[in-house]
Amino acid sequence: MEKNITTLSDFHIRSKYGISILAHTEPYTVVHNHTYYEIHIQKKGTILHFFNNNVEVLKKGDIVLISPQLTHSLNVDKSAPQDFEYINLP
Repeated sequence: MEKNITTLSDFHIRSKYGISILAHTEPYTVVHNHTYYEIHIQKKGTILHFFNNNVEVLKKGDIVLISPQLTHSLNVDKSAPQDFEYINLP
């Protein structure tokens, strides 16, 4: 079964948010990729980063460079739910 993947383009980021820091306190569970690099900074708590059929736990202080076309999503670890916050720099 093929997954439905959303591609977020540079135009989407510029037109909707401008070039800015995006702070999040909710997961982004939509499987998506980008046409640009993104830097993910985990500020508080932990979150699950699903990418290309892998999963990693991102914890406070982790910084991840997400390359263009990397298929990924962010979700809550239901076995250890907690408050979290992360910043994305598109």
